[in-house]
This record gives sequence, structure tokens and C-alpha cells, in this order.
Amino acid sequence: MKRYLFLVFTCVLLLLACGKRNEPTQFVYETNFPDHSPRLKKFIKDYISSDVAYHLATKDQVNVYAKKNLGSQQKTIEYVQFSDEQLKQFYEHILDAESPKTEFVNLRESKEALFQTVDDTDAYHLPKINLEEGNIFNIKTSISEKSFKLSDLLKEYDVGVNDKVIFNVVAVDNDSFQIDVQVKRKEDSSKINTSVFMTHDLQNTFVSQTYTGEFPNNIVKGNLNLYENLFVKLDSEGRYIKAANSFGIADTVENELKSINEQDYLSEDNQYVYLGGNADPLSEGKQCIQNIEDYLAGNEEYTAEFDLNLKQISDALELNSVNDVSIGKVKYFNEDFVIVYLNFKAAIAGTAGSTNVIIDFQEDWENPTIYLVDLGLH
Repeated sequence: MKRYLFLVFTCVLLLLACGKRNEPTQFVYETNFPDHSPRLKKFIKDYISSDVAYHLATKDQVNVYAKKNLGSQQKTIEYVQFSDEQLKQFYEHILDAESPKTEFVNLRESKEALFQTVDDTDAYHLPKINLEEGNIFNIKTSISEKSFKLSDLLKEYDVGVNDKVIFNVVAVDNDSFQIDVQVKRKEDSSKINTSVFMTHDLQNTFVSQTYTGEFPNNIVKGNLNLYENLFVKLDSEGRYIKAANSFGIADTVENELKSINEQDYLSEDNQYVYLGGNADPLSEGKQCIQNIEDYLAGNEEYTAEFDLNLKQISDALELNSVNDVSIGKVKYFNEDFVIVYLNFKAAIAGTAGSTNVIIDFQEDWENPTIYLVDLGLH
């Protein structure tokens, strides 16, 4: 009898759990481009910069980035910037465009016109770094200058003077900075990925991988205390900590590395998780978003739930589809702004049409505004 009651109780929980398909909510779908808003601005900022640069700072409405080094032939770091006002002027014409898709795609293709070289690197505490012959870092800050042999700095990783090195500045604050270093060994072509943390006076350095158990262990030991302002704190208590440009999350209580399930999607601001958001195609029906604390703790508390109804979307766009998709995936998720791509199957063969779906929770987590507009974001 007890076993029977346990099974009944478990079934009830499963029925109530997020992901169970209830009666679909009938949304009012907007088919125009969204109005200007903080989240739209943030999305466009990320859209035009994510493939070329790491965001380092925003000060007095000026956004500062380090251009990504993608190959070992790149021997220095280039810093670029643009203001919020320049960004708005760059994209505001698409708000009323007859063909948002064309204009939106053009934004990314013409983005180089927006980025300007940072002239005053000291104002943003940006280190000048050159990789010289023999794998030597020459680093100059506003208060110090010093050379570091990578064979010494990364000696525990057996880095040689002839190994290929790719390096990027991924985080900066008033006191310290983080350099991500990828080394491809000449002798066996194996790769090493690690992070070098330095204070601006260049008197303190520490090297740690950020995607293995080495990271939480170094935090718990206090080895990274000088650089804590570079890290993203995922909860109010400081239990969960993430390094810039890393998928590993340090649990400083359990002293272990946690990660996001490969089927789930972590938001750009690292504060929310879209459950099942990395699936392709997305499951139709109820969609769930958790804050990161509840997610990592394994709680069944949800920040938002909404219905993904393919028939309603197909009907709103007047598509001759079978109310199913060949591709359905999250393309962007930041805080309270989600963008999905859907490619609908045709009744006989091929595709019936595609769209981006913008789910905007800015006004209300329980009643999002949903826009159906093709941005060409696939």
C-alpha cells in the first residue's frame, strides 16, 4: 500500500512539473519590430560584438572591448569602443524599416564602422600586451611595465618557447586583469587552456584553469582573493562564482565545479537558465526559466513559464505548415529577453517559412509580449 501511494504521489508531482503540456495560452502575437528598450539595445550590442570582441567595461555610457585574437599570428591586443548614443544611431533606422531582416543583417556586416580605437587606455585600466619572440609577454599598465617568460609563468603546464600561443584579455577592473591563454604544443600538437591573473602593479600573478576542479579549489584556498572582482558572482551569498569566458561554475561550499546541463541554456548575464533551451528542435508546450540559484540547488522554483505553441505561431504568420519545425532553437537569451528561431515544415515537403520569436518579459514575467519578426537570425 505504501509503495502504491508513493507511486501515485510521484505521478502527481510529474504532472505538476514544468514541461507538462496544459491547455495552451492564447497569446496576442505582435508582428512588428519591437520598440526601443534597454533589452533590445543590449541584444543588438551583443549581436554586433559577440563574434569579434570581449566586453570589458561600460563607463559613462561608453562600452569598451578587447578585440578577439583568433590566431597565433596575432601578437598584441586591440581595444575598441563605442558609446550608447552611437549604438542607438547605428540601429534606430531598423525600428520602422519595411524589411527588418535585411536591415538587421546589414548591421552585423557594417559593424566595423561603429567600433573606434580606444585612445586613452589608462582611463579604462587596459593593459598593453605584446607577445614577443620566444613566447615572452611584455606587459605595460598605467603604473608598471614588466616582461614574463611564458615558460616560467606557465611552467607547471610545460609551455615551451616555440609553442604556438593565442591570448586574449577577457576581464579588467581597477586593480587587476585576466588573460586567457591557449597553447598548442609544438612537439605533440596537444592544447592547454588556462587563465593568467595579474594585478596592475604586476607584482602579483596567479595561473589557474577555470573549467576544471582547479578553479574552485584555488578559490577556496584563497589563491584568487586578489582577483575576486573579476569574477561573476551568481548568487547573493557568493557561493557560486564564474570566471569570465568560462563555462565552469565554482561551488565554494562544496568545493566542486558545477556546469549547466548540455540541454539547458544559460543567459548572457549568467543569472537565468532556460530549461531545455539548448535542444534542437525545442520541445513544444510549456517552457520554463529558472534563476541560477534555484537551478544549481535543484529546486523546482521557476521565474517564468510560457507556452510555445507552433500552431498559433504558424496561424499568426499565415504559413501553410504542418505545425511542426525542422529547426527550433534559442539564439539569444539575456535576463528577460529571449529570441528563438523556428523553421516550419511544409505540408508536402521542404519548408513553409521561418521566423524569429522574441519573448519579452521586461514588463511582466507572467505575461510576456511575443513578437514574430524575421531577423535573419538562424
